[in-house]
Amino acid sequence: MKRIYDIIISVTAAASALCISACAEKELIPGTVEEGIPVEATLTFGAPNSDDVTVTTKAELNDYSDITSLYLFIYNSDGTKCEDVIPVAENQISGGEIEDGGRHYSTTISTTTGTKRIFAVANYVSVESWVDFKIKIETLGTRAKDGELTMDAVGKEIVYLRNTYINNGTTPEYPTQQMIFTSRTGGDEVTFNNDGSSSGVINLERIAANVIFNIRSGSKTNRHISFTPTSYQIYNLPKGTRLAGSRSTEDNPAEADAEFYYDGSVQTITATSTGGTYSFDFFIPENIQKENPSVTSYNQRDEWKYNSSDGNHIGIPGSDAGTGVGSTNGEKDWEYAPENATYVVISGEYAEYETTGSSENREEGDKLLYSGNTSYVIHLGDFSKDGSFGNYSVRRNWKYTYNITVKGVNEIIAEAIADDGSQGNEPGAEGGLVNISDITLSFSLDAHYEQVLLSYNLSNILQTIKTSAGNLTDEKIDELIGQNLILYIESPFQATKITKVPYTDYIEAVKGFADPESAGAQSAAEAAKEQFLSDVDYKWVEFFPQRSSTNLSAYPGLPLWKNNGEDINRNSDLNERLLDVYDVCVRLGKVVRKLYDKETVSTSEFAEDGITITSVRSGGSDVYYAYFTGFVDEYY
Repeated sequence: MKRIYDIIISVTAAASALCISACAEKELIPGTVEEGIPVEATLTFGAPNSDDVTVTTKAELNDYSDITSLYLFIYNSDGTKCEDVIPVAENQISGGEIEDGGRHYSTTISTTTGTKRIFAVANYVSVESWVDFKIKIETLGTRAKDGELTMDAVGKEIVYLRNTYINNGTTPEYPTQQMIFTSRTGGDEVTFNNDGSSSGVINLERIAANVIFNIRSGSKTNRHISFTPTSYQIYNLPKGTRLAGSRSTEDNPAEADAEFYYDGSVQTITATSTGGTYSFDFFIPENIQKENPSVTSYNQRDEWKYNSSDGNHIGIPGSDAGTGVGSTNGEKDWEYAPENATYVVISGEYAEYETTGSSENREEGDKLLYSGNTSYVIHLGDFSKDGSFGNYSVRRNWKYTYNITVKGVNEIIAEAIADDGSQGNEPGAEGGLVNISDITLSFSLDAHYEQVLLSYNLSNILQTIKTSAGNLTDEKIDELIGQNLILYIESPFQATKITKVPYTDYIEAVKGFADPESAGAQSAAEAAKEQFLSDVDYKWVEFFPQRSSTNLSAYPGLPLWKNNGEDINRNSDLNERLLDVYDVCVRLGKVVRKLYDKETVSTSEFAEDGITITSVRSGGSDVYYAYFTGFVDEYY
């Protein structure tokens, strides 16, 4: 793995005339040291690039290298006694030029000759991300000078993020002048000679790590894959960090406690694709975890434990290793990953098409095979080709670049860790994907006006929800119902393909009402529906509920919702039974919810909010179906 020098403060001392006059009778012999002689020392310090974890790109010089203040803890040679603390203000710092891959500055300090150990903190004055950081450093300086703290003790002090980040589930932001730099554990040895010369360097590191994700869609033979990331969420974010870095394993009791970590909130990915790649990045405090030598392949990194002994609750933490749809993120019991290791869940919209010929590029007429929302779990760490699959640590001053290629429903490739790009299925892949070939709402018609028979097995949807893992709260149940009733529409009369979840939209609209069937709730639901369908070309397909699983229904006449509220059918009111695609999804979802809650479902005609449910006895239990005739009008 290529290593780049961390921030280096080169110490070059020059004798001052004022200093020499105090000891004019002494001959200055270059390289000799007499302890305790005052000397003016010029410190040259700089900020080169972060260490870089990636095999695909080289880190460029970033702007997080500005230094506007410095605080020096100067100890005796073994770091047990603090001789002085020196704050350095911005107006005492000069330079900042780019050279040798970094920015270099200088300042002058008053110290004494001899061998010292120096621990430094840069940019301690203007800090917004950390709680009372300046006060913390100055207090440590006072305690150190009073003999209370050795250098090691200073380095082990923990600084904490502001509650704003923890309460909001966000990561710290760093304007360039607020990126903190600190020495490594134990500081660095510097010897000041009688003539003002010196030897030794001070190494500084950025206090946080920079994590970058680049996500793109891959391809397979005769398949076109489209993955659009919409959000990400980070789990196990450290609430703080120690001042000093360069530790090998987790040995601080506070950091070993799960309470030291918080989970991030869902962050929307707003960046548009550049050359087919979506990117986002963030800074996080260092999180050092013990390496697991049992992890010998990428597939193992994100495996988690589950228990399916009752056949209904796959994903509840148990004794078996699982790679399927998972328990709630944040509650998983990982098979190999440490409990407090940081991981990211990337969610988005996935579609897979069967392409014609040997082309992997999508063309008009290609068959849609899968569509829906899915997510991928990636534990952070250095699992590059020079790292280890069992490495789950995030180190300060490192830039971690993860180049993710989505190759399938449950398969990703992280180019940063595999030269050949072959890792197999990703055990952290989750989601509510719909296999289009398994549902009858998907149809492709050549005629200008067609009728098709559509059927839904609601008991299958119910079983899918029951076998989903995690804590099934009311909100989670409704979310899962919605994910099993996804609306997918592609039409030449709308800008893009549409993948939406009507049932979830409906639930959001009525959840603030005690009675979801009240006039107020229904008014809110209608407003939500109107907004939901504002960019959807949907009126070319209508659904008529029916009992028959084999016969098509006759067209009952133009529905009011398609004819601006005007009823032109004077002989029957059956045209009012025609539903649009939004209402079909919502009303089917309501029935599934009743089945889950073990409420009675009526099998009378049009009895379940305008749809007809049919019950068939099979295997000793009732299986519930909903049948429709779909009327497709291409000319609409």
